[in-house]
Amino acid sequence: VPHTKPRRWVEASMAPGALVLANGIRASSNAAEPSGHGLENLPYVDGMCIEHFNSFDMLDVHTGKLVPSRFRLAHFLIQNATSQGKITLVRAWPGPVVGDDMTALGPSWAKASGLHTPTTHEGRAAAAAEWAESAVAAYLIVASEYTYLSYNWWYGVSDGVYPCPADPTKCS
Repeated sequence: VPHTKPRRWVEASMAPGALVLANGIRASSNAAEPSGHGLENLPYVDGMCIEHFNSFDMLDVHTGKLVPSRFRLAHFLIQNATSQGKITLVRAWPGPVVGDDMTALGPSWAKASGLHTPTTHEGRAAAAAEWAESAVAAYLIVASEYTYLSYNWWYGVSDGVYPCPADPTKCS
């Protein structure tokens, strides 16, 4: 099995009791995605992340609206992983994030949604607060004993998640 050797190498460099989590559960209808939607990696890890929950490939790229069949698929995939005792990190994003214009500031909102993607630290912080309720509500539908929610604008500290000084470029 190709994944067992890297797993042993990773475990050898980890602290005792540490867990191996992988990114890669996808609720996509993209034909290029593996047919297992990432679950084929479950036997080799302690848990996985569904990084594009309630965003990106779960949304209609043109309107930014949730595609119900993709949400149901995500729910099924999360239930599948957690029923095996696997941790599932559910990574949600604020707003109708489809990523059709990726910039250094992160993903963009669907143009047809009529909303403008925030471009400042303050704007991203406000958007994250405004959209938190819908992200948490969607998460609670799929939540179980082994699920955890991650919710923020992008990946950096200066993305409006944490309070920053007057110069957000110094928050990294």
